[in-house]
Amino acid sequence: MPLKDRIFECFALTFTNKAADEMKGRVAAFVPGLEERANIGTFHSFCGQVLRQHGVHLGINPDFAIYSVDNDRKAVLEDALRRAQSEGKNTSPEDVKYLGLIDRMKSKLIEPGAAEAELARMEDPKRAAATYHLYEESCGASMPWTLIP
Repeated sequence: MPLKDRIFECFALTFTNKAADEMKGRVAAFVPGLEERANIGTFHSFCGQVLRQHGVHLGINPDFAIYSVDNDRKAVLEDALRRAQSEGKNTSPEDVKYLGLIDRMKSKLIEPGAAEAELARMEDPKRAAATYHLYEESCGASMPWTLIP
């Protein structure tokens, strides 16, 4: 039986868009005209699709945004810092310098509430922890489920 007459589907995930595009090209070359039977993409895009289709069961709005560009994430934090400063909180626009530190804590699954203890050896752990709190609050305030790596 020719391959085109067989029932098959292909599911492939990779880490980069470049690799996903290469896999799509290989599938198209191997089985021309049957590319629609292949779901090929990045882990990131697949998880985004799942959340958009089924996240409503968890209270996630399907129109959520993923801020993966550093400038977008920096802008979110800068806005939060300006707002907090205008409310009389002890913050400064320079506190955006903690964004890299926030990223590292998030990658280690350190929640904002545990940040100060984790950063105890730093020069100003309270300020860094407060900045982390502001960042998280701002992400949740702009959209209930804005996903930020």
